[in-house]
Amino acid sequence: MLKWFKPKTARLSVAYDHILGTSCEFHITGESHQVCQQAVDLALSKIDELEAIFSVFRPDSEFQRWQQTLEKPTEVSMDLAHVLRKAEHYRQISNNAFLPIADSVRDLWKANPEQPRLSGDEPLWTVDPNHPIATRHTDLPASLNAIAKGHIVDRAAEVAHGVSGILQVMVNIGGEIRHIGEGHVDVSVADPQRDAENADPLCRIRLSNEGMATSGGYRRGFSHQGQEWSHIFDPISGKPAPRETSASVIARTTLDADAIATILSVLPQEQGEFWASTLNNVGYFVVIAPGCSTSNDYWDQKILPPTP
Repeated sequence: MLKWFKPKTARLSVAYDHILGTSCEFHITGESHQVCQQAVDLALSKIDELEAIFSVFRPDSEFQRWQQTLEKPTEVSMDLAHVLRKAEHYRQISNNAFLPIADSVRDLWKANPEQPRLSGDEPLWTVDPNHPIATRHTDLPASLNAIAKGHIVDRAAEVAHGVSGILQVMVNIGGEIRHIGEGHVDVSVADPQRDAENADPLCRIRLSNEGMATSGGYRRGFSHQGQEWSHIFDPISGKPAPRETSASVIARTTLDADAIATILSVLPQEQGEFWASTLNNVGYFVVIAPGCSTSNDYWDQKILPPTP
């Protein structure tokens, strides 16, 4: 009598510090430990490659070099072209709540808190729909930090999953997560009111072939005139977003989750909920104040029961 045996699989979980200025985790399942390690190595190489494209701290990064151009169509990498297109897309559909020149808004606010908000709906840049050619229209310094890390997480997970023999990949860089492949992963959502890394999470959710990102001013910020402020600025009002607010989002990709979470951290609650209701296959969980949160049905369906 013939017997069928399920092939053994290997699981590799590794963590690294100082990846994109934060911690990084890989949880990979494959046909062998060697295959899993190959996937991790390729993903790390892809992260280094993309950091050289998007970093705002490196003057030689492709993005910083492109920022030296103005009204000059310039050929860029496929990755930069993709993120620039997505950034402009989210700026348009959010009516400027997502604004890649928000750091410039912050600097204007520091100089004069009563200064009117930036206005206008002209594109910051345009990207040829068929070719990686981008033209910059603003002379204000821009940053893709609110979307580029999500893209890097996506690409790292895609490269790892593309290795022959890999069954499942989860990449987590600083709380931005992407899962690809068989099965699912369970992840925790931090409480913005409890800064300790070992604090109990607000909830746990299950991801399968999706991305998740959390945005908020609860762990990052800056001091100004004796007060602590969120690092997230509302480009519509020109003021910092509330520090206690956090928005966690599930979407098809981590890039999308990254951008949507930033928008929900900026918009007032009702406006944000209405805006998010126009999006398909997106779940959100927004902490508005201590003990006060809101979520939609898509998110609620992902919640796991509390552990005993």
